[in-house]
Amino acid sequence: MGKPRFEYAAKTLIKGADACFRNQLWIPGLILIYSGINILASLNRYQTEENKKGIDAILFKRWANTFLLPGARLGCNSDELWGARCGLLHKYSSESEKSRSGKRKEIFYEFGDNPATSKEFRAKCIKAGTKVIDISKLMTAFIRSVQRFNIYLGKNPRRAEVVYNRADKLFGISIASI
Repeated sequence: MGKPRFEYAAKTLIKGADACFRNQLWIPGLILIYSGINILASLNRYQTEENKKGIDAILFKRWANTFLLPGARLGCNSDELWGARCGLLHKYSSESEKSRSGKRKEIFYEFGDNPATSKEFRAKCIKAGTKVIDISKLMTAFIRSVQRFNIYLGKNPRRAEVVYNRADKLFGISIASI
């Protein structure tokens, strides 16, 4: 029963982010991607990780390192993505606690390849000590990460059972509607 709910959740996170981007709702789309990583990472947590202090960051970074970042060429690491996620979700900003203290670079975003604006924008960001992620590349990386996660679950039936059982508890419409 949990596999259809899992597949539905993953599909709607991707479709929701895509709909936001197609309508130039950049920040809501990014929030859906970052929330999606959190949700999927939480479904894949180990029993020993329940209620552990700071576990959300650990799960997010592990999931990003395992499924999102390989081959994505985003120009950032999982710590920087975590900081970007925190800034957006908690403050609707590129700043996070770690970037304010100088421990992590801020991440700014652009969409698509417009050589003129991209070059100028990137130059300003580099001068300011920030990183730039192309939203379309992040979206592609997120879609591929969900595909990788599905392949992983297909090869690991015991993990799949845990993930699908947790997916049954996800908020959503009735399974009959899926």
